[in-house]
Amino acid sequence: MRKNTYLTMALLSVLMLSGCITSRVLDYALKSDRQKDEAAYRGAFDGYKLSHPGEKAWVEAFTDTFIVSDYDGKRLHAIYRKADIPTPKTAFIIHGYGGSAAGMLPYARFYGSELGYNVFLPDVQAHGLSEGTMKRMGWLDRLDMLQWMRLANSIFSIDGKDTEMVVTGVSMGGATTMMVSGEVEERGMTFVRCLVEDCGYTDVYDQFSSVAKGRFTSVLDKADKKCQRQEGWGFREASSVSQVAKCHLPMLFIHGGSDTYVPTRMVYEVFASKPGTKEIWIPDGVTHAEAFYAQDRTYKNKVRDFLSRYLTPLPNQ
Repeated sequence: MRKNTYLTMALLSVLMLSGCITSRVLDYALKSDRQKDEAAYRGAFDGYKLSHPGEKAWVEAFTDTFIVSDYDGKRLHAIYRKADIPTPKTAFIIHGYGGSAAGMLPYARFYGSELGYNVFLPDVQAHGLSEGTMKRMGWLDRLDMLQWMRLANSIFSIDGKDTEMVVTGVSMGGATTMMVSGEVEERGMTFVRCLVEDCGYTDVYDQFSSVAKGRFTSVLDKADKKCQRQEGWGFREASSVSQVAKCHLPMLFIHGGSDTYVPTRMVYEVFASKPGTKEIWIPDGVTHAEAFYAQDRTYKNKVRDFLSRYLTPLPNQ
């Protein structure tokens, strides 16, 4: 989750180079080191067990699963865990830039143990144990997420009935959540009941520009065009704003009031774009992707209260 410095330093250092800077922006900002990513995933998973010895059995009850992406044929990885008491309530949890499913285990613990939900955590392409050489900043990942969500609905189905799913993510995962939000209704995915996004960005161009402090726009423009040619998507096209504008499902927006990495201003733009039912929480003094940790009790209460309005309460809640 705490990968802000990597992207900031990588992008700024590349933008300041001369000569071949445009050709190197995509490599520095988006290229994956698969060996390091896989090692980081395993380190995060094992690290959680070491730092939470009382939860070893809970963590080891996760199941690994794989799919082949319908979009581009990459082999993708995810982990999931069924609730101890059978339930249709399901949390689909998306990690951030440079992270992995294993890095989201604290969130899975909240949704799974404290709320009693099934939990499903995918590795997006070029992260964790999923294949892929270039990060897609959530945009093309949204298509893989839709495929995963259908699988999760099938895995957690009881007697052939749909789940009641909340889709949630943090940082790039928050942006991915918003990018997914514009697809679920038109694709008839009625099992998705609501969404919780935490500190996602407005669009990829805006985010990269923010990291570069508004400088080097000509370089970003050229890198954007190269991404379109080479990767099949553009920085401006990858827009949370345009996607949430198509979403009428309830959505909770969370963003630290002192976030300078994904500036707090961005949440107001995506919030304004969202029609229908929506809520927003801006915790004072909280930096990027830290609300869950810095104000854990308030965070959990906000999410719990939100979910109670849109998912059927469990018997003990």
